[in-house]
Amino acid sequence: MPNAIIVGAGITGLSAAQVLKEAGWQVEIIDKGQTPGGRFASRWFGDRTRRIDVGAQFISARDPVFAAAIEFWENRGWVRRWCTGIPVLTADALVGGEDGFPRWLGVGGMHAFGRALASSFVLRQPATITGLRADSGRWVVEAVPGDAVRGTATGPAIQVQADAVILTQPVPQVIHLLGSCGLPLPEGLAQVRYDPCVAVVIDVPNVNAPLLTQPGAVRIEDPASPLAWIASANGRGEVLHGDLLLLHARGDWSAAHQDHSSALLAEELLTAATPTLKRLGITRDLSRCLAEARLWRYSRCATPSTAPFVRVGNGPALMIAGDGFGDCPRVEGAWLSGRRAGIALRDGGG
Repeated sequence: MPNAIIVGAGITGLSAAQVLKEAGWQVEIIDKGQTPGGRFASRWFGDRTRRIDVGAQFISARDPVFAAAIEFWENRGWVRRWCTGIPVLTADALVGGEDGFPRWLGVGGMHAFGRALASSFVLRQPATITGLRADSGRWVVEAVPGDAVRGTATGPAIQVQADAVILTQPVPQVIHLLGSCGLPLPEGLAQVRYDPCVAVVIDVPNVNAPLLTQPGAVRIEDPASPLAWIASANGRGEVLHGDLLLLHARGDWSAAHQDHSSALLAEELLTAATPTLKRLGITRDLSRCLAEARLWRYSRCATPSTAPFVRVGNGPALMIAGDGFGDCPRVEGAWLSGRRAGIALRDGGG
């Protein structure tokens, strides 16, 4: 029975793992995070009674294969239908965003959806890949428990052998790994670029935000605003008392501020976003509210590779997949990339 190591427990890695598992492969997933799901992340407040999704905000489908997968997840109780359009705040007005395409949320939060997807796989996390080399037609993968990059390793390095490896980290991290291991860089990979995103969660008791009641989010397309997105946990049905607001900054604003501390990021974005918040009817002073910032350094692929995935070299199968590949930068594209890489490996094309 062949075996594969998949690096990354986000939607790409989990998609590839599912294809290989169904084909009879032994699959192990290694991820440096504390929990699976990648950008399917939620933040809890209080005594874990109030929650808001801080990463990927929803899933939607244009591709029929991904639509069928969502239907399966909905039948399993992992996702729930949310809305068929999101209002848009332009420089001039708030306009309806109804487009007829359903969006889904994770039941219990997007993090819970990620955990459900990963529940049938062998996970090794948190662990950081530190080495990758070919030996006698197989791969030897070296990993350190914990986050070796941040200096929080919790044990000695381990080595695992595999017939194939699929790398699903953001492309800049893949490039660094390949370079440190002396492996060739596939053509065009260095041109893949990502936009960062600063996310700020604000704990706002008794907030009055009538424009965020249904569906609980607004896309921002005002060039004068630093924001790209604002969501209300109450409006999305994630909390039953009080409220949590989520602000996602635009990519250019995030890039200009990404080296600042978390505390400073929260303060700066709240200050810069005040005019936008007032346009949405949120007029109270939020500076006294608890606010926490998080930087998604590789939030959205701005310049993807046109290939659905790539193979590295001519040795044992080593493939790269993720949201940096294909023509769909959404969650859907990441899932499709992982699935196509898994199919190619399953069918001997890896």
